[in-house]
Amino acid sequence: MKIEQQLQRIAWRFGSGKQFTPNQNDIEAYNEIAEYIDRKQKQQVIDNQLFGKLYIFVYREFVRHYNATVMDDIPQKELNKILARDVNSLLLEVMEDLNMFELKNAIEAKRHKDYSPMTYDEVVDNLKTMVNGAINTYTK
Repeated sequence: MKIEQQLQRIAWRFGSGKQFTPNQNDIEAYNEIAEYIDRKQKQQVIDNQLFGKLYIFVYREFVRHYNATVMDDIPQKELNKILARDVNSLLLEVMEDLNMFELKNAIEAKRHKDYSPMTYDEVVDNLKTMVNGAINTYTK
């Protein structure tokens, strides 16, 4: 049976308002729902493994930066601030930083006349390529 049918069966049995003794169909429905949830949770861990790695790395960097202990909540709060941000504002900041560093390098190399700042679309395209490359390389 499909998961929707299993849920309907369980909802029907509990929704009747009457006491009942679970039969084999009820047990099978319950077991299939439990297995479905387990599969989804395992898949979610796999799907989010790269995010988890980066989260752990950035958390460790914040712990170091703030000289924090496991009891300090500032690293977690700082991470939450980043996660709560709009992706476009992060992209704009990356674009500004990249352009600033590129201009600085161009000035130091005395080639600032050739300097052309990256556009927002170029930054987005480059970051999409890098993210997709990482996903393709590190997820299996």
